[in-house]
This record gives sequence, structure tokens and C-alpha cells, in this order.
Amino acid sequence: QPAQPAQPAPSTSGGGTLHVVVLAGHNLTDAKGKAGDPYVVVTLGSQEHKTSVVESEINPVWKSKNSFTLVVTSEAMLSLEVKSSKSQKQESILGWMPMDFRSLVPNVTHQRRDALMECNKGELSFSVCFQPN
Repeated sequence: QPAQPAQPAPSTSGGGTLHVVVLAGHNLTDAKGKAGDPYVVVTLGSQEHKTSVVESEINPVWKSKNSFTLVVTSEAMLSLEVKSSKSQKQESILGWMPMDFRSLVPNVTHQRRDALMECNKGELSFSVCFQPN
């Protein structure tokens, strides 16, 4: 089967739809190395969505309330932030990652497993698809 030619990246000023599915976390521990009650906050501009909480798990898997559709205007940076609701008084951030989704080939679902920033060795598995207008 011949290789498909690369599609040009869409204009950064164009809109579209971004589909994000949070799949799993890997080695998600708090500053003391303990398991939290992780959930993920997906943000694009003023839009914010949260996964369900997985209790007391270092390697959580999200099977429900983990699929989000965001409307893209001019924003190009998606933010995925992993938090723990373990503490009733204050949520703690287990790690986060920015993603410039416009650098991906459009109209293709990309499966990713990326390292989280400000975290020991935590990673997040997710899929993302940008569909330009």
C-alpha cells in the first residue's frame, strides 16, 4: 500500500473541533510517592472538562466520563492536568502537560502516551483528533 502524502497543517487562526479521550495514567503519585485519587482536567481556552475520579490508584484507567469534544476557535494549546482529590481541604496537582494539537496531522486520531511535567515519572495515555472546519 503506497504511503499517504502528508497533509499540511491547518492555519492557526481557523476553527474546528477537537476530540480528546483520556485513557490511563501511569505512575501517578503525590509528592510523598503515595497513590492519590486522580482525575484529569482537560482545558482549551475557557472550556474545561473533568474525568471521573479513580480512587487510590497509581495507574488509573478511565472507562467512562473520559471523552470530550471541544470547540476550537483560535486557541492552539490544549492543557491536560492530573489532579488528586485525596485531600478534602486542597486538591493537589500530580502533573500536567501542554499540547499544541495543531502540529498533528488533522482528521486522524493520534494515540499518545506522554510524560507529565512537574512530576517524578508520571505519564498520561490519551487520544486526540483535530478536525478543522
